[in-house]
Amino acid sequence: MAKGLGRAAGYPVVACRVSADWEQARFATVLMARRAEGAGTAVAVFLVDLGCLGVKQALVFAGLHDGEYAELRQRMRADELVPCTPELAAGIVVSGVRYARELGFRPDPDFADARLLLEGIEPAEVAAGGRDGKPLFVAGPNDDTERILLHLERRLGVEGFHFVVPGGGGDLGELGDVRILPPDDEDEDEDEDEDELLRCGELKRAVVEFARRGPARRAWRRWRSEHGLRRLFRRSGANEEDLLDEFLHVGRMEDGRSVLQAFVDAASSLDPIDRETVLSWRDRVVGVFEIQGRTDRRVLLHNLVDGLLYRTASNLGRAGLSIVPPDGWLVGSLVPFGGDWLLSGGHRPIPRERGEDARTVAAEFALRKPALVMRNPERLAASRDMLRRHHRVFVQEFGSDELVVPGAQIAGLHARFMEACARDAGGEDLTDGLDLPDELRRDEGVGVIFDVDSGLSMYAGYDRFLRAVADAALAEQPDYADVVWAYLENDSVDMVPWELAAAADPAGLSALLGHLLGQPGFDWDRDASALMRRYKPLHADRPRLPTQVVLPTDLAAPPAAARKGRRSDPWPR
Repeated sequence: MAKGLGRAAGYPVVACRVSADWEQARFATVLMARRAEGAGTAVAVFLVDLGCLGVKQALVFAGLHDGEYAELRQRMRADELVPCTPELAAGIVVSGVRYARELGFRPDPDFADARLLLEGIEPAEVAAGGRDGKPLFVAGPNDDTERILLHLERRLGVEGFHFVVPGGGGDLGELGDVRILPPDDEDEDEDEDEDELLRCGELKRAVVEFARRGPARRAWRRWRSEHGLRRLFRRSGANEEDLLDEFLHVGRMEDGRSVLQAFVDAASSLDPIDRETVLSWRDRVVGVFEIQGRTDRRVLLHNLVDGLLYRTASNLGRAGLSIVPPDGWLVGSLVPFGGDWLLSGGHRPIPRERGEDARTVAAEFALRKPALVMRNPERLAASRDMLRRHHRVFVQEFGSDELVVPGAQIAGLHARFMEACARDAGGEDLTDGLDLPDELRRDEGVGVIFDVDSGLSMYAGYDRFLRAVADAALAEQPDYADVVWAYLENDSVDMVPWELAAAADPAGLSALLGHLLGQPGFDWDRDASALMRRYKPLHADRPRLPTQVVLPTDLAAPPAAARKGRRSDPWPR
C-alpha cells in the first residue's frame, strides 16, 4: 500500500474538503484526493481531534476507479464537507498530530500511510487545543476514557485540562506551576515510541550527511574555519562533533537560510511531520544537565544553566540511554521531541564527586552565552530588571546611552561606571580590570551603547559608520565601506546601531545602503526587513534578549579569566 501511495503523493490534488464547523467544534473530518490519468484516485480521510487526541482515525485508499471513488464519497458524506485549500487540510492534520504528541498521544497507526498524500504541501498555521489554551478531551464511544483522563491528570495536573464525558462532566480551573514531569505511562505504545525515536535518528544522520558531503559542505567548512573549537566549549572538553552539531542547529547557508531549513527545502520527499520534526530542532538547548531520575525510555535532566527540567530520550532508541550514567552531570545539548527532548551531538559526563566543576562550567556557559539562561522566564525577568537599573545609572553618569569615545578611554569609562553601579546598589566595587581586544583599544571612535533591552555593547568604527550615514559618498572610501559591510555581515554586530541610525536619519541610511548595494532606490522602511533577514538572520525578527545575566546563586563563581559577564560586572565583552 505505501509504495503505491508514494507514487500517488505526486498526483494532482482533485478534492480537498473539511468539516464546516471544525474551528468551533475542535474536531475535523479532512478528506484529500489525488488522481492521475490511468492510475485511478488515491484518497486519505483523517478524523482529527484538535482539542486533545490528534488523529483518532486515518483511512487511506489507492487506485480507485471512478465508481469506487463516487461510492466512497457517498459513504463518507463528502458532500456535507466544505471545500478547503490543501494547505489548510494539511495544517489541521499536522497541528493536531503535533499537539497530541506534546501531550503524549500518538496518531492512529494507519496515519503512517495516509500522511503520504500530504507530501509536498506546506501546512497552514492552525491553532490546536481547547479554551483558555488548555487541552479539551471530549470522550468518544471507542475511547478508553479512564486511561486518557488518568494520563492527562498525571501530565498536566487535575486542573490543567478540560474534559467532557457521556452523561456530562468536566472540570475548569487554572493550571498550576507544573515542573516535574511524570514517568512514562505503563500503557503507552513502547514499540511506536521506539520507531519514532529511531526515525529521528535517521533524520539526524541525513542532516549530518547534508552538511558534511551535501549542499551545505561549503558552509560547514567555512563555519569550522571561522569558529574552531571555541573558548565557550574548551573547558567542557568539546570536539569536532560538538562543533558540527552547533553548526547544524545555528549555522547559516550562504543565502542566509538556516542549515535545517535548507535541508527540508532540499529533501522534497519529506512528509509534513518529518519537516516539522527537523525544523523544531532549531530550538536547541545547551547546558550542564544534572541527572535526576530515569525510566527505561526517558531520563529526567535538570539544566544548571537555565534551571529547567527536561524529560529526555535518545534518537538511538532505548539503547541510546545506556551512555547516560546513573548520576552526575552531562555537558551537551538537547532538541525537541514532541513534548519531550532528545540528546543531540556528543555529551560529556561529569562525575557526582566533581559537582564544583559542573557548576563552574554552567556559570561559564551562562556568562558567555546569556541567551541560554533566558529560556527561564524568571531569570529573564531578573536580567531585564538588572538592565533597567544599570541603564538608569549609565545615563545618569554619562548623560546619554549612546557614546562615541576613543578606545584608549574605555577602561576609564568602565571603572567609572562600575563605581557608579556599586554606589547605586550599596555594595562593594568588584572591578578587576577590563581586557579589551586590540581592535577596540586602537580605534579612535568606538560606539559604547547601552540598549535597555539587550544591555551594553561596543562597536569598533562607530564614528565612521555614523559619518557614512550622514554622507553616503564616503562609502567610496575603503575605510568607510569596510565598516558598513562589517556591520552588515558580522554576526557579532546586532541590530542596535542600525536601528539607532534609522531613527536618527532614515533618508541618510537609505542612501548609504542604496549606494553600497548598488540599489539607488533602496528605502529603509520598505526594504530593511528583507535585507536584514538575508544578512543578519541571527538578529532580524527575533526578540532582543539581555546580553548580561544575573548569575544564579547556586552556580559556582568561575575563574577570573572567565568572569567577564558576572552579575556584579555589567560591562559587556
